[in-house]
Amino acid sequence: MLHVVFPRPRLFFGDPSLRISLDDEAIYDGSFKAGVHEEIAVTPGAYELATVIEVGAGLVRCQTWTVEIGDAEAYTATLRYSRLWGNFTADLRVEPGRGR
Repeated sequence: MLHVVFPRPRLFFGDPSLRISLDDEAIYDGSFKAGVHEEIAVTPGAYELATVIEVGAGLVRCQTWTVEIGDAEAYTATLRYSRLWGNFTADLRVEPGRGR
């Protein structure tokens, strides 16, 4: 099981559209400000996790990571947003266990 988490951002103006996919399959399509807590059944192996933030006026921010899933029962991938860059950070934290 892969648990993808993006904690609800504090004070954020506007509400861009956020899409998250795992190996090109949509796992979330909705509000950026709502935060994300999605669980996906996976088997051991490498996966591509991708995000698309549609800010508006044609401005789109994308980020992609490779997620390695081992033999643990569950993993948590935590997305972190950088206000400076207006995108998710390049360093995705993936840890064994189910996050909150």
